[in-house]
Amino acid sequence: MKRIWFAFSIVIVTLSICIFSLLFTKKVTTNLNSHLFEIEKNLKNNEITLAFKKTLDFEKTWENYGRKLTTFMEHIKIELVDQSVVAMRRNLEEKRREDALVELSKILKLLEQIKESETPTLNNVF
Repeated sequence: MKRIWFAFSIVIVTLSICIFSLLFTKKVTTNLNSHLFEIEKNLKNNEITLAFKKTLDFEKTWENYGRKLTTFMEHIKIELVDQSVVAMRRNLEEKRREDALVELSKILKLLEQIKESETPTLNNVF
């Protein structure tokens, strides 16, 4: 009987960790997307200086979340986001608005892929 309770507790702990990672990933991607949409709005309004300041804030936020996401996610996608964030910042430093928008769209797509990779679907399970 002890083995059954032990096995049941392992299943409960595993499911709890999975649910936590799913909720955390959803929260992170939603938060980061809202930052990116603000930056995109600034870029489309040709407010490059304001977009640059918000990009610096986004970069700090991403560094914080990125470290946490690496504990349970693929490092490749997180590194790709890192590279795009740095490229977006450099493009804004050099006032290249269109290139910054391209990097911003890459980041949005990567964040969507990260979110989808954590969503429990048949493709992700098997």
